[in-house]
Amino acid sequence: MTTSAHKKESIYIAYDEKTGVIVHTHQRFDVETDKAMRCDLDEIKAMAISDPRTVQKLTNQTAENLGVIELQQLHDHEIPLSRYFLVDPASKSLKRKPRLHLIPEKTKLQGNGTDSVRIQINVVGEKDKPIKYEGTVKVKTSRGKLSSEAGIVNVVGGKGAITLTSVNETIAQVKVTVASLERTCIPDGVDLEFI
Repeated sequence: MTTSAHKKESIYIAYDEKTGVIVHTHQRFDVETDKAMRCDLDEIKAMAISDPRTVQKLTNQTAENLGVIELQQLHDHEIPLSRYFLVDPASKSLKRKPRLHLIPEKTKLQGNGTDSVRIQINVVGEKDKPIKYEGTVKVKTSRGKLSSEAGIVNVVGGKGAITLTSVNETIAQVKVTVASLERTCIPDGVDLEFI
Protein backbone atom coordinates (compact mmCIF):
# COMPACT_ATOMS: atom_id res chain seq x y z
CA MET A 1 0.00 0.00 0.00
CA THR A 2 1.44 3.37 -0.98
CA THR A 3 -0.05 6.20 1.03
CA SER A 4 1.49 9.60 1.37
CA ALA A 5 2.26 10.76 4.89
CA HIS A 6 0.37 13.97 4.11
CA LYS A 7 -2.60 12.48 2.26
CA LYS A 8 -5.88 14.14 3.26
CA GLU A 9 -9.06 12.14 3.67
CA SER A 10 -12.60 13.15 4.47
CA ILE A 11 -14.05 12.27 7.82
CA TYR A 12 -17.68 12.96 8.59
CA ILE A 13 -18.64 14.22 12.03
CA ALA A 14 -22.16 13.96 13.43
CA TYR A 15 -22.68 16.35 16.34
CA ASP A 16 -25.30 17.81 18.67
CA GLU A 17 -26.29 21.17 17.17
CA LYS A 18 -27.16 22.53 20.64
CA THR A 19 -23.96 21.60 22.51
CA GLY A 20 -21.43 20.89 19.75
CA VAL A 21 -20.66 17.48 21.27
CA ILE A 22 -19.46 14.95 18.68
CA VAL A 23 -21.69 11.86 18.81
CA HIS A 24 -20.49 9.87 15.76
CA THR A 25 -17.68 9.88 13.20
CA HIS A 26 -17.67 8.12 9.87
CA GLN A 27 -15.15 7.41 7.16
CA ARG A 28 -15.63 5.27 4.06
CA PHE A 29 -12.72 3.55 2.34
CA ASP A 30 -12.66 1.67 -0.97
CA VAL A 31 -10.26 -1.27 -0.63
CA GLU A 32 -10.15 -1.88 -4.40
CA THR A 33 -8.88 1.59 -5.22
CA ASP A 34 -7.08 2.13 -1.91
CA LYS A 35 -8.80 5.52 -1.53
CA ALA A 36 -11.15 7.24 0.83
CA MET A 37 -14.61 7.80 -0.60
CA ARG A 38 -16.75 10.92 -0.38
CA CYS A 39 -20.18 10.58 1.18
CA ASP A 40 -23.41 12.53 1.00
CA LEU A 41 -24.07 14.46 4.24
CA ASP A 42 -27.75 13.45 4.24
CA GLU A 43 -26.69 9.79 3.95
CA ILE A 44 -24.38 10.16 6.96
CA LYS A 45 -27.13 11.90 8.93
CA ALA A 46 -29.65 9.15 8.13
CA MET A 47 -27.14 6.48 9.13
CA ALA A 48 -26.35 8.25 12.42
CA ILE A 49 -29.99 8.73 13.45
CA SER A 50 -30.80 5.10 12.62
CA ASP A 51 -28.62 4.11 15.57
CA PRO A 52 -30.57 4.64 18.84
CA ARG A 53 -27.30 4.96 20.79
CA THR A 54 -26.40 8.03 18.74
CA VAL A 55 -29.81 9.65 19.24
CA GLN A 56 -29.58 9.03 23.00
CA LYS A 57 -26.48 11.25 23.11
CA LEU A 58 -28.32 14.23 21.61
CA THR A 59 -30.00 17.06 23.51
CA ASN A 60 -33.51 15.92 24.45
CA GLN A 61 -32.66 12.64 22.67
CA THR A 62 -34.16 13.97 19.45
CA ALA A 63 -32.78 13.58 15.92
CA GLU A 64 -33.67 17.20 15.07
CA ASN A 65 -30.58 18.24 17.06
CA LEU A 66 -28.18 16.26 14.85
CA GLY A 67 -25.86 18.06 12.46
CA VAL A 68 -23.15 16.67 10.15
CA ILE A 69 -19.99 18.29 8.80
CA GLU A 70 -17.18 17.05 6.56
CA LEU A 71 -13.61 17.52 7.73
CA GLN A 72 -10.39 17.02 5.80
CA GLN A 73 -8.07 15.00 8.04
CA LEU A 74 -4.44 14.06 7.54
CA HIS A 75 -4.24 10.32 6.90
CA ASP A 76 -1.45 9.70 9.42
CA HIS A 77 -2.89 11.88 12.19
CA GLU A 78 -5.55 9.90 14.01
CA ILE A 79 -6.79 11.42 17.25
CA PRO A 80 -9.98 10.74 19.17
CA LEU A 81 -11.90 13.78 17.94
CA SER A 82 -14.80 13.44 20.38
CA ARG A 83 -12.43 13.47 23.37
CA TYR A 84 -10.62 16.70 22.49
CA PHE A 85 -12.93 18.67 20.19
CA LEU A 86 -16.43 20.11 19.83
CA VAL A 87 -18.13 21.43 16.73
CA ASP A 88 -18.88 25.14 16.91
CA PRO A 89 -22.54 25.12 15.79
CA ALA A 90 -22.32 28.69 14.43
CA SER A 91 -19.24 28.24 12.21
CA LYS A 92 -19.62 24.45 11.74
CA SER A 93 -15.92 24.00 12.45
CA LEU A 94 -13.96 22.12 15.08
CA LYS A 95 -12.80 23.87 18.23
CA ARG A 96 -10.76 22.45 21.08
CA LYS A 97 -12.73 21.55 24.19
CA PRO A 98 -11.91 23.40 27.39
CA ARG A 99 -10.01 21.27 29.91
CA LEU A 100 -10.93 20.39 33.47
CA HIS A 101 -8.05 20.91 35.89
CA LEU A 102 -7.89 19.40 39.39
CA ILE A 103 -5.81 21.26 41.99
CA PRO A 104 -5.55 19.58 45.41
CA GLU A 105 -4.44 21.68 48.41
CA LYS A 106 -2.06 18.85 49.25
CA THR A 107 -1.13 15.48 47.75
CA LYS A 108 -0.42 13.49 50.94
CA LEU A 109 -3.10 12.76 53.53
CA GLN A 110 -2.84 10.91 56.81
CA GLY A 111 -4.42 7.48 56.35
CA ASN A 112 -6.46 7.87 59.52
CA GLY A 113 -10.02 8.16 58.17
CA THR A 114 -10.33 11.83 59.18
CA ASP A 115 -7.70 13.79 57.25
CA SER A 116 -9.14 15.53 54.20
CA VAL A 117 -8.14 17.65 51.25
CA ARG A 118 -10.06 20.28 49.32
CA ILE A 119 -9.70 19.80 45.56
CA GLN A 120 -10.34 22.82 43.35
CA ILE A 121 -11.90 22.15 39.94
CA ASN A 122 -11.05 24.78 37.32
CA VAL A 123 -12.02 24.95 33.67
CA VAL A 124 -9.25 26.26 31.44
CA GLY A 125 -9.01 27.08 27.75
CA GLU A 126 -6.08 27.71 25.47
CA LYS A 127 -2.75 28.26 27.24
CA ASP A 128 -4.44 27.11 30.46
CA LYS A 129 -6.25 30.43 30.89
CA PRO A 130 -9.34 30.21 33.14
CA ILE A 131 -12.62 30.45 31.27
CA LYS A 132 -16.21 30.97 32.31
CA TYR A 133 -18.04 27.66 32.16
CA GLU A 134 -21.33 26.44 33.56
CA GLY A 135 -21.95 22.71 33.82
CA THR A 136 -21.92 19.59 35.92
CA VAL A 137 -18.94 17.35 36.53
CA LYS A 138 -18.50 13.97 38.18
CA VAL A 139 -15.50 13.34 40.41
CA LYS A 140 -14.43 9.75 41.10
CA THR A 141 -11.85 8.38 43.51
CA SER A 142 -10.21 4.98 43.82
CA ARG A 143 -10.29 5.26 47.67
CA GLY A 144 -11.68 7.62 50.28
CA LYS A 145 -14.96 9.48 50.68
CA LEU A 146 -16.05 12.44 48.56
CA SER A 147 -18.01 15.31 50.11
CA SER A 148 -20.76 15.45 47.50
CA GLU A 149 -23.26 12.73 46.73
CA ALA A 150 -22.06 10.53 43.84
CA GLY A 151 -19.19 12.99 43.30
CA ILE A 152 -21.46 15.42 41.42
CA VAL A 153 -20.26 19.04 41.43
CA ASN A 154 -21.88 22.05 39.78
CA VAL A 155 -19.26 24.25 38.14
CA VAL A 156 -20.15 27.94 38.11
CA GLY A 157 -18.04 30.61 36.44
CA GLY A 158 -15.45 27.96 35.57
CA LYS A 159 -14.87 26.91 39.19
CA GLY A 160 -15.99 24.18 41.57
CA ALA A 161 -14.60 22.23 44.50
CA ILE A 162 -14.95 18.96 46.37
CA THR A 163 -13.40 17.48 49.52
CA LEU A 164 -11.87 14.01 49.78
CA THR A 165 -11.52 12.36 53.20
CA SER A 166 -8.97 9.57 53.66
CA VAL A 167 -9.71 6.03 54.82
CA ASN A 168 -8.01 4.33 57.75
CA GLU A 169 -5.16 2.71 55.80
CA THR A 170 -1.95 3.45 53.94
CA ILE A 171 -2.37 3.67 50.16
CA ALA A 172 0.50 4.61 47.86
CA GLN A 173 -1.68 5.80 44.97
CA VAL A 174 -5.19 7.20 45.20
CA LYS A 175 -6.54 8.26 41.82
CA VAL A 176 -8.99 11.15 41.62
CA THR A 177 -10.55 11.92 38.22
CA VAL A 178 -13.09 14.43 36.93
CA ALA A 179 -15.21 14.42 33.77
CA SER A 180 -17.94 16.66 32.39
CA LEU A 181 -21.37 15.00 32.43
CA GLU A 182 -22.21 16.99 29.28
CA ARG A 183 -18.97 15.70 27.64
CA THR A 184 -18.01 19.29 26.81
CA CYS A 185 -14.63 19.33 28.58
CA ILE A 186 -11.44 17.28 28.45
CA PRO A 187 -11.23 15.15 31.63
CA ASP A 188 -8.40 15.39 34.18
CA GLY A 189 -6.96 13.35 37.02
CA VAL A 190 -4.55 13.62 39.92
CA ASP A 191 -2.75 11.10 42.15
CA LEU A 192 -2.81 11.46 45.94
CA GLU A 193 -1.36 9.32 48.74
CA PHE A 194 -2.69 8.19 52.11
CA ILE A 195 0.37 7.85 54.42
